[in-house]
Amino acid sequence: MSQWVALTVLGQDRAGIVAGVTKVLFEHGCNLEDSSATRLRDSFAMILIAELPAEPRFDTLRSALQAAAEELGVSVDLRDLGSRAPQPPPAGRLFDLAVYGADHPGIVYRVAQALAALDCNVTDVTTHIAGSVYLMMMEMTVPETVSDEVLEACMAALRAELAVDITARAVEQETL
Repeated sequence: MSQWVALTVLGQDRAGIVAGVTKVLFEHGCNLEDSSATRLRDSFAMILIAELPAEPRFDTLRSALQAAAEELGVSVDLRDLGSRAPQPPPAGRLFDLAVYGADHPGIVYRVAQALAALDCNVTDVTTHIAGSVYLMMMEMTVPETVSDEVLEACMAALRAELAVDITARAVEQETL
């Protein structure tokens, strides 16, 4: 029976973190399913979902990851997700959302709050400040029950409230 884990890594950015952490997963026969990693100013953050083989057990992997974390100078948190495979995001239409404008507190919160009110599932968020310009990129799944007109009305209200430019673009899905 498979066992699934979530692993988060956080620390001062430096070369070798991804290699060091994934080496431990590889050496323990884990299959890396989903991952996201990024540099945030001078820090590095990564989250991974992996499937463990029947052996080694969770505690063996935790010990090996802690040893690697000490060597890399990062913190590692390993969570047992159990034997049920992680599920993909809910069905719906995929959208990219972009926000540009002057930086001020509350942009991520207000956009995320408005999307949550429509039952949109935010699957990825990236923010950056370039000089005086704030940029936020979101990927989200919009329920089939939310029309393009409703989504655009929501974006228009947010544009007015936050004094930023917001665009939502449907992502065309290719069939394999």
